[in-house]
Amino acid sequence: MVLFIKVLAIAITVYGCLIIFRPRMISNFTEFLKKRNNVLMVMTIKIVLGILMMIAARYCSITWVVLFWGALNTFTGVAGLLIKRDVFIKWLDWVETRPAKQVYLIGVGALFIGVTLILAA
Repeated sequence: MVLFIKVLAIAITVYGCLIIFRPRMISNFTEFLKKRNNVLMVMTIKIVLGILMMIAARYCSITWVVLFWGALNTFTGVAGLLIKRDVFIKWLDWVETRPAKQVYLIGVGALFIGVTLILAA
């Protein structure tokens, strides 16, 4: 279970680095999410990963950190499923129009989450 958290944390860290070095990658991801069933698929994956993180938290060295990020991941996945599709698409359009400096902050946030999970596992 600790290996699962570490692999997930490394993937999040790599994603954060990709966003920092290639900020236009966000627009590729938002275009992917705008397609019909991709939002449902991604949010379902977020829920499953969040639940698995909460289960794996008890095996990690800093339990509450992994439990917090797992619960937050599950909550955002459920919220993403409950939000109407047109509101979600408007939000994605807003994210696409952000300047590069704000996109860098998204990448730094992902990098922070990934490193925090690596250290907590």
